[in-house]
Amino acid sequence: KLIVSAPQLLPPNPLETKSAYSAAAREARHLLRGAEDKYEAMKHMDSTTGVITNEEESDFSKEESVFRKGMDLGRSLENQPVFVLWEELARFWANRLLYAAPSDNVKEHIDHLSRGGEFITHLWALLFHAGIVNADQFEQKQVTPSF
Repeated sequence: KLIVSAPQLLPPNPLETKSAYSAAAREARHLLRGAEDKYEAMKHMDSTTGVITNEEESDFSKEESVFRKGMDLGRSLENQPVFVLWEELARFWANRLLYAAPSDNVKEHIDHLSRGGEFITHLWALLFHAGIVNADQFEQKQVTPSF
C-alpha cells in the first residue's frame, strides 16, 4: 500500500520504489493474463520462461525479476513444515520493516504523524529517536536492551 499511497516514506528513492512495484505488477498481469486461478497458474509456471514463448515480448523474460523470485520462493516454501513458514514470514517482515522504516525524509514522516501516521511512520519515529536514520546504521549498531 505504501508504495502506491506514500512512496516518499520509503527508501532509497521513491521513484525507484514505485517503478520497481509497477514493473512487478505489470509482469504479473502479463504472465497471468487469462488465468482463472492465478495461484494454480503460478504453481505450474516455469519461473525461467513463464508463459512467454516469443522472446520479442521479453521485458518480462528476465530470470531475476522480483515476480519470478517471488514465485521461486513460494515454491521452495510450499512443502516446508508450518513452523518454517512462520519463521520465514517473521524474518521477511522484520527485515522489510527495518529496511523501510529508517529514513532521512523527516518532513514527510512528521507530516504523516500529524495526521495519525502510517505504521511505518511510527516505526520511523522510534528509530529516529534512537539515532537510526537509515538501514545501514541499524546494521552497524549493536543494541543491548536495558531494563
